[in-house]
Amino acid sequence: MDKWKIGSVYFVLLGAVVLWFGCWELITSCGITDEWATDWLKLSAEAMGWISIWRGLVTSLAGLLIMLGAFRFSDDEGFGTSVVGSIMLWIVAGSDILKMLCTSIPGTGSWLNTFHRFLETYAPPYPAAIWLLPFSLVILHFIVLKGQKINKESQ
Repeated sequence: MDKWKIGSVYFVLLGAVVLWFGCWELITSCGITDEWATDWLKLSAEAMGWISIWRGLVTSLAGLLIMLGAFRFSDDEGFGTSVVGSIMLWIVAGSDILKMLCTSIPGTGSWLNTFHRFLETYAPPYPAAIWLLPFSLVILHFIVLKGQKINKESQ
């Protein structure tokens, strides 16, 4: 089977999963449902905040772009759409990682956290974008393949 067909199937599934988790995060941040997925996946959902609504909306749109681009994955436009969706997911995950890093340094009663409290802030639960980040990094492999393909065609 062609690598581009395998990539298309992979990113359709990844886009659907990202879209589902984005909708879940959007629904839980609006307070419509409870946090039922936190028991088995160690997800964190912040309730009723504009940041969590933004995170859910961007994650949903990223999943939609990844999935729509994957239907035309061998085409340059479809591939670019999947890349843009992955970059949107990376921005959300990066902001969540930066939030974890910045909240781990200051202490509650002192200037700095103790070492134990510092490490405690990096334990699960995590936002959905952090769980999905490693799976979206597969697009880097296809970016390299696309670059090699363009170099072969230009020679």
